[in-house]
Amino acid sequence: MHRKYKIITKVSCCLGIYFLVVYPLKLFYDSSQRCQKIISFFGFNLMPLSEEEEKYPLAYGMLVYKWTDQVYYTVSAFYQPQNQYCIGIDNKSDRAFKRNVGYLAQCFPNIHVMEVPAVSYCGHSVIWAVHLCLRYLTSLPSKWKYYQYLTGFDLPLKTNHQMVRIFKQLNGSFNGEVKAFQLDRLRNKSNMHPPYKLKLFKSSLSATFSRETAEFLASSREAMALLSFLNGTFCPDESFWTTLIGNKNGSYYCKPENLTAVPFYISQCWLSGKYVSASCAFGVGDVPSLLQRPQLVAHKFYLDYEPAAYFCLYQKVRERAQEDIASFNEKPYGDLPGPRLTRGEDISEWFKNNAY
Repeated sequence: MHRKYKIITKVSCCLGIYFLVVYPLKLFYDSSQRCQKIISFFGFNLMPLSEEEEKYPLAYGMLVYKWTDQVYYTVSAFYQPQNQYCIGIDNKSDRAFKRNVGYLAQCFPNIHVMEVPAVSYCGHSVIWAVHLCLRYLTSLPSKWKYYQYLTGFDLPLKTNHQMVRIFKQLNGSFNGEVKAFQLDRLRNKSNMHPPYKLKLFKSSLSATFSRETAEFLASSREAMALLSFLNGTFCPDESFWTTLIGNKNGSYYCKPENLTAVPFYISQCWLSGKYVSASCAFGVGDVPSLLQRPQLVAHKFYLDYEPAAYFCLYQKVRERAQEDIASFNEKPYGDLPGPRLTRGEDISEWFKNNAY
């Protein structure tokens, strides 16, 4: 997993039919064929693609606020009928957007749409909204296995079947960034002592973790206390997941710089993207490299910036879903720190014998 990936500079995509980006969404209004049109135009898959995928459902939480067409395409890219989805719509979004995204819940029984309180960048409202969806997903009787957080601007780099194989290798472990927590994030807090003597860590909101972990993060006393404590800190969504997992019994309680992982998502520009809010809006020149990456998700794409990048990646990953899964090697994901720890390896000996 730590080898260097060569930069591929060319990839072939047949994009002609996909440049119908601005679809007349008004055709969905008051139409008895609305769901059929959404399914057909945006390519929603209505049958599990394999028995293995059917028996290993996943869960997704999303937070969205604009661009109905891109939200539809993004959801369709991740959609499988056995999975569960919760989409939180920012209360500040316009009425038409709320209505259009709401159609997804009308058409698909495994998609839940909820309106969440107004969200502000780096505000407590972000983690609160995401947590609402997590609570909903963990309340479902569905026996989904792993959770992933997404935005409306993401695309998968792996097929659903590949993700299932990867999550099995992760063996219940948490996969996300682990960084030192900067104390100046507490500068607006009168009480700087976290509840339950938790050691604070910094991470990304984008992460993936097991159902068992999701239930702990959604409803434990520690989780609810930390959620309240983080109100008033800077970007609390970057402190929630990893702080709780980093202090949980049997977790990675060690120096964060000692841990090396392949992050769940990739947000670094290489050739043609541009940075927006500290993450890359990918361009056409980034697509060949993205297709070679080990990460699961690419964040982010904007349909008003080099839309060919979005649709080329969308097309290629969907084509991979038709390929033989036997050609995919998921074993390296089992060599990441998280799975190795869950297998009971002696971490002190591990760091002596490995240079990271």
